[in-house]
Amino acid sequence: MTSTQQKPVLDFDHHSVRAAHHREEVLAEVSGHPIFWTEAHGGYWVVTSHALIKRVLRDHELFSSHKTPEMTGGDTIPTVIGPRLIPAEVDPPYHRTLRKLLTPKFHNKAVEKLLPQLETLIVEAVDEAVAKGEFDIVHDIANRIPAGSMVVYLGFPEEERVPFIKSVQAALDVMPYASDPDFAQSPKMAEGMAALGHAVGVIQALMAERKANPTDDVVSHLVNPEFEIPDDDIKIGRAHV
Repeated sequence: MTSTQQKPVLDFDHHSVRAAHHREEVLAEVSGHPIFWTEAHGGYWVVTSHALIKRVLRDHELFSSHKTPEMTGGDTIPTVIGPRLIPAEVDPPYHRTLRKLLTPKFHNKAVEKLLPQLETLIVEAVDEAVAKGEFDIVHDIANRIPAGSMVVYLGFPEEERVPFIKSVQAALDVMPYASDPDFAQSPKMAEGMAALGHAVGVIQALMAERKANPTDDVVSHLVNPEFEIPDDDIKIGRAHV
């Protein structure tokens, strides 16, 4: 869809401070329009109805998630400069292949094996937050439990888990601004890219270890030679979980 002649053009930016802090007000303004155009970030279409969202998600030929080497497309607006997010920024049939390979490691029985470790992680995070008396829900809970659960699930050694999470978070903080020429040359951007390099290095080391000495974790599963998944896709995919 390339013409805005018959569709409304609204003042909308999902990255704006107003959208973040006045969510209900913004939703009330846009929810009456099943589809509209916004000029933010160079212009993009927004759909708000269940039927249209379902169509967008199911029609990968018209609404592709593929991110090109030229840094166009993908799942972010604006497109984040950097490697594509795996599996989010690939289309079928490769997306279906990745989902099929991952399914055995995400069914109920596989998750149940990790319950003792996950319970320990959650209890420790909550206990530490309570002990402080005053805490930040994002820093002390949201940043620790989801990310911590994933690095446990992937099979990272305990001593690498916190540094790895911090490196990925530091990289993701700067990547949305990499297309800004001024920011791209800033010390902050250099720090973020160094953090990404550290995270990828940790993943490379873990992949090499699991190829030599496989266990029952997700990384061991993905590096199995029979799946023929490129190492770069495994590295970037694990860096963005």
